[in-house]
This record gives sequence, C-alpha cells and structure tokens, in this order.
Amino acid sequence: MSKKLMIIISCAAVAILLMIIGVFVFKSKKTDKSVIASSSSLSKVIEVSDLETIEYKYNSVVTQKDEDNPLYHVRYDGVVKMGIDFSAVSFEVDEKGKSITVTIPKATIQSVTASPVDYIFVKSKYETETISPEIQSLCNDDLKAKAASNDELFNRAQSNAENVIQGLIKPFVEGYSVKYNYQGGEES
Repeated sequence: MSKKLMIIISCAAVAILLMIIGVFVFKSKKTDKSVIASSSSLSKVIEVSDLETIEYKYNSVVTQKDEDNPLYHVRYDGVVKMGIDFSAVSFEVDEKGKSITVTIPKATIQSVTASPVDYIFVKSKYETETISPEIQSLCNDDLKAKAASNDELFNRAQSNAENVIQGLIKPFVEGYSVKYNYQGGEES
C-alpha cells in the first residue's frame, strides 16, 4: 500500500474511534457527570494492546558471506510495522491542578516481513532445495537491523502515537492541561 493510502486508512480508523468515543461523551454530558473521573477511566479509552503507528516499505539487497567470501546476494521487498504497546500508556490526573500527565511507551518494531525477489549465487553449489528458509531468515534479519538503526522511523512512530492518543482523549480532557511524557524522560 502507498503511504497516502496508509495515512487515509489510519485517519479513517481514528475518526471511527473518535465517533465511538463521542457517543460516550455525549451520553456523559447528558447526565451532567464529570467527564474526567479518574486515570482509570482514561485508561479504559485505550484498552488495546499494540497500536501500529507506522508502516514502512523497504527494497534492499543483502549478501550472505562465509567469512569474507560472498556466497549469494538476495534482493528483497519488505514491510516494517512500528508502534507502541497501548496497554502501557498511563495517566496521572491532578484534579486540583486540572492537569493530566500521559506517559507513552517508546515505539518499537512490531513486525518485519521480507519477501525475497531475486537471488544471485556466487557459485551454483550454494543453490540448493533447502536454501529458501535460510534466505528468508537472512532477509528478515537484515530488514530488522536496518529498521532498528533508522531513528527517523522511530521518531515518526512515536509522534503518530502521541497524535492518536491526543485524538482519543481530547473529548475527555476538556478544561485540563495535558502533558506527554515518554518512557525515558522526554516531555512535550
């Protein structure tokens, strides 16, 4: 899928969640109950486990070596999905100070999927019937290593997570100031 399509799908999913939450907010306003009851009521808004916040496509080449000698080269297409553990998001509500502190876990790689496309064997003896699982593992490991070293992907995934959380809790935090902390100490 293209990046535009993924953004549209993500926005649609957030819009649907916001409509569902809006129904609950509308009901709570009808009964004149306080919108913010406690941090536990905010936590119930996000009762999901993993939140995928970015999907990134790679095209790459990896070389399998034996010591310093190349055995074969593989071109592959891959997809990396990153996000946060939504169940680890926590809320601290200060009723007197009318403030909420949201702690968001760091983004992680949730999955990598590599699809080998072309092989170039240095010597035909390496081209065996049992090489496919080895090639698949090599491609997955290479893709995971490349994604793990890409700080921009982690920053985007983290930023997208904050945007989703802001959208989900906005109807519940009217009249409160909201601060976002990240596991590791950063604050925004």
